[in-house]
Amino acid sequence: KIIDEDGAKRIPQEIDGITSEIYWLKTERNHTIPALFFPIPSASNRLHLLMRVTQSRTNYVILYNHGNATDLGKMRDMLLDLSYTPMYIPFTIPHQLPEIPKIHVFAYEYTGYGLSTGTPSDLNIIADVTAAYNFVINELGFKWNNIIM
Repeated sequence: KIIDEDGAKRIPQEIDGITSEIYWLKTERNHTIPALFFPIPSASNRLHLLMRVTQSRTNYVILYNHGNATDLGKMRDMLLDLSYTPMYIPFTIPHQLPEIPKIHVFAYEYTGYGLSTGTPSDLNIIADVTAAYNFVINELGFKWNNIIM
C-alpha cells in the first residue's frame, strides 16, 4: 500500500536511472497530498569529484507550485529538467561540465487533484503550500533562505 495513514512516508523510485522520492504530506486541514523530491546525488556516488566542486551550490531547493491543468505525473520530466538547470561554477567552462543535477526540486499536488484527498478550495491551497514549505524545512532540512519558489 503506497499511502500510509500515519503520515509522510518516502518511497524511492528509480526511472531511467534517476532517483526521485515520493512523500505523502498531511495538511493542517487533515488532507493527504503527494509530493515528489528530486535530490541531487550525494557526493559519495560516481560523481564525487565534480560534486565536491559544486557542494556549496547543493543546499538550494526549488519548491515548485504548479499551475492549472497538470499534475505531478505529467510534470515529472519537466521537474527533472529543472534539477539539471545550469548553475554558475567559478573557473569552469559550462560546455565541459557533464549533465548532472545541480539543484534539488520539490513539487507537490494540491488537495482534490491527482492522488490527493479532499476537495479543492482556496483554504486547502494555502494549507497545501504551508505543508510543503514546512516539510522542506522540517523534514528535508533546508533553510528558509535556501528555498526558491
